[in-house]
Amino acid sequence: MEQEMFVYHILTLDEWKKFNQEEIYQPPSLQNEGFIHLSYHQQVPATVNRFYNQHQKLVILKIEVNKINSLLRDEISGQDGVFPHLYGGLEKSAIRDVLMVENSAEGFHWP
Repeated sequence: MEQEMFVYHILTLDEWKKFNQEEIYQPPSLQNEGFIHLSYHQQVPATVNRFYNQHQKLVILKIEVNKINSLLRDEISGQDGVFPHLYGGLEKSAIRDVLMVENSAEGFHWP
């Protein structure tokens, strides 16, 4: 996949509150699977609808690829295609925007 300028990470409000107190984000997936799950812009709606449909309020981090200090690699994720995976912690300095979004019964809408 062509390298994009931004990748996105989806969090619940509780996860965001915990991360907001840290300089480096290290979610359980980093310890359990060795990487942080990310999405490209066009993948965000399907990821939200598949894994976060039970959450009404979500936080989506817009991350600048060129400011990431850990290994970022595109990898096949089952039948879902190629997704970016971050092999290390996510530093706050790499975050361009913090987007607070609503997830409704009609599904998630992404600009």
